[in-house]
Amino acid sequence: MAVTNVNAVFDAMIASKEPDTNYQNIETMTVFPNRNCAVIQFHMPKLEEINLSSARLFFYVQNRGGNQEISVTLCDYHTSLSGMTYKTYVAYVSDTEILEAEDIYTCSSLVYGYNAWVSIDITNLVIGHLGENYYTLILKGEALASTNIYGTLIKTIEGGFTPYISLTYDYATPFKPKIVYPDGDALSNSGNLTFRWTYQSGGTTPQAKFDLQWKMQSAAAWNSISQSTANTYYTMNASSFTNGIVEWRVRTYNKHNMVSDWAESQFVVIGKPGNPVISGAKNDALTEIIWTANKSEESAARVRLKKGSAVIYDSGIIPAGIEDAHKVDKMLDNGNYVALLSISNMYGMWSDEVSYSFTIGRTKPAAPVMNLASQGDYIHLEYNPIPDARFFIYRAEGEGEFLPIAETGKAFYDDYAVKSKARYRYFVRAYNGAYNDSLVKDAYVEYKGYYFSCVDDMELRVNLYQHTGELYVPFEKRISNNSVLIVYTGRSRPVKESGIHTTNIISIEAFVRKKSESVLREIYQKNGIFCVRSEDILMYCDIASISSTMQFFNLGYLLGLTFEEVDYQEQVRFNG
Repeated sequence: MAVTNVNAVFDAMIASKEPDTNYQNIETMTVFPNRNCAVIQFHMPKLEEINLSSARLFFYVQNRGGNQEISVTLCDYHTSLSGMTYKTYVAYVSDTEILEAEDIYTCSSLVYGYNAWVSIDITNLVIGHLGENYYTLILKGEALASTNIYGTLIKTIEGGFTPYISLTYDYATPFKPKIVYPDGDALSNSGNLTFRWTYQSGGTTPQAKFDLQWKMQSAAAWNSISQSTANTYYTMNASSFTNGIVEWRVRTYNKHNMVSDWAESQFVVIGKPGNPVISGAKNDALTEIIWTANKSEESAARVRLKKGSAVIYDSGIIPAGIEDAHKVDKMLDNGNYVALLSISNMYGMWSDEVSYSFTIGRTKPAAPVMNLASQGDYIHLEYNPIPDARFFIYRAEGEGEFLPIAETGKAFYDDYAVKSKARYRYFVRAYNGAYNDSLVKDAYVEYKGYYFSCVDDMELRVNLYQHTGELYVPFEKRISNNSVLIVYTGRSRPVKESGIHTTNIISIEAFVRKKSESVLREIYQKNGIFCVRSEDILMYCDIASISSTMQFFNLGYLLGLTFEEVDYQEQVRFNG
């Protein structure tokens, strides 16, 4: 148990009878009910890492008054009161009273020449206020009866009896530290591992020292590290661990050399998988990288290709371990390449990246000669047949990026997935192990209304329009995000929890004649992915609902169609 006494740096009496008098530098103060009070200031020490047991205000009573109680009040006032007058007290101090001590000093009878120290417990006033400069207290008197009331005469600093506060406390043990990392993680036994924790205590001073211990779960003895430092981390070489479960613990010390309890955790060490061996690469514009690896250590892989110093392809993380091969989703020109490969085990540990140099050198086919023309709602492409070659159709909308939209062995292609009043650019790529491209040509397409078809047979389509033959077909568009409102106890309003999914729905009303209505039903019965297109949209979708009403003397049907957009990639994948 420790005790610190804190002497007052200022004390003065406030008397309402003489409001302009400076009561500093006098030998006594009289605390009289409803008239006089005493103001005392201290410079409180900043005691860190302690548990405060008690705080008592001591003052020296020369004459004890009768029939009164003396109380202590804490003020939220932190400026020097030197030279204070009654007016100063009223203007600045009296309205800052925030808390009264739970204890009081009772004067039941008048005693002249009492000449003794008395104290009042002010623990509740001190808690939370250590370290404050100009800590301000007020002593006030309250009458116990209406007759025979006398003031209490208190000696001051100038009178040779300085009021003081006695603080009694224990030094506080730090709380158990909080483990940050590793905590249940799966780690490699290569490179550096940094243990991390958070120092926790009741004060603001930093950690002074730590003890860290670790061992393999099967071992009996701990490996120990101790450092006198504020650092709440320790880095060591992970090769010190063997494969298996590692237990570790840490405890911390404060500046008084008091130690916390141990905080404990564990993690698993998994050796990174052995390096794979790339055994070959297909000599083809659509190449395939083949490798061998220990399948028990392999659950994922990553393939990259470099040409010169530039990375031209990255597979991202792909499944592995069943078939150790990857078809590159990119058509490559003749030339020299380097394949880079790394594999991962089920714990996310990655091998080193290995490399393999290879060359693609194939005889290119002749370049196709392409012609194209707009055919109402679609664009027709023709090109010369080339023996042993297949053809990839590349399309760009306006000045956008060219994407491969189709693969065919035929010497023509009809592109129905086009919007009205739009310009498209095309080229055809002939492929036979190497490739060669046609010249780029433009086409413009324009049609009225909406066209509806199934992606499995775009040629079978229905034109949706108003019965008057006008261009305009009314439609409604709705977009929504995936979210839900959840009500929690204690909250007056629901909380929004958002997802990653979005919904895009359009509804249209249009007229079709009887013959077209039967075609629409034929398309609908395919139950595949549908395409609806116009000047405004080109959407791959499902039909959420369809309704029809006979109109105009049985000439046709007024349709109500609702389409919901689905995830569909028109682009051809070379590794599919």
